[in-house]
Amino acid sequence: MSLEELREQAQSQGFVDETPEAAPIPPYRERRILGLTAFQRLIIALLLLMITCMTGSFFLLVTQRVVLPFLN
Repeated sequence: MSLEELREQAQSQGFVDETPEAAPIPPYRERRILGLTAFQRLIIALLLLMITCMTGSFFLLVTQRVVLPFLN
């Protein structure tokens, strides 16, 4: 190849003018854990907290670590 052929080839290919194709943005997908929405997970967490507090209070009463004044 001669120098002239290389120049012609470089001028014929416009690598600067070509813009790369943008990758398509995937559609928004709602994140779900165990198939539950955020609000449903909040309700379940609050219910579990309430059950834990009630169970702990029950065991404190049964073992007489805490005595209610009206039961004395």
